[in-house]
Amino acid sequence: MEKCEYTIREAKPDDAEAIMGVHRRAILELGIAAYTRAEVESWAAKLRPEGYVKIIAERDEYFEVAVDVDGALIGFCSTRENEIMALYVDPDWVRRGVATAFVTRAEERIAAAGHESVIVRAALSGLPFYAARGYVVEKKAEWETRGGLVVQNANLRKTL
Repeated sequence: MEKCEYTIREAKPDDAEAIMGVHRRAILELGIAAYTRAEVESWAAKLRPEGYVKIIAERDEYFEVAVDVDGALIGFCSTRENEIMALYVDPDWVRRGVATAFVTRAEERIAAAGHESVIVRAALSGLPFYAARGYVVEKKAEWETRGGLVVQNANLRKTL
């Protein structure tokens, strides 16, 4: 297995355009494993850099990004209290440890804040990833995507 070199750091407003690009690509290319083309397009609809700038600036969520050795953004993760709010990795970097590093860091941060469990609302395409890390589906749910289609997802929990 080739060595994957990247750095994880706190997100900056200047990262917003690249975050949006990773987010959109991950949804469209990885989400298709569990959803139709229409569903992933609806999920990826209306993503705007301003939305990420707002989240980063408000600091209501802890938002971090992974960048490769050339400085290109390859993934991001945000958490609020004991919840993983978002975790996306560029399709070219899947299965290279980036998402696992994000989850490990999130769990450590959440545990350090005194929480006993981590929750995440995950796309069905992400269930194998989370299951392999000890997350359990509490219930399946429906979510209205930004484009208006309703899709299934799952509410997961892991006891720390």
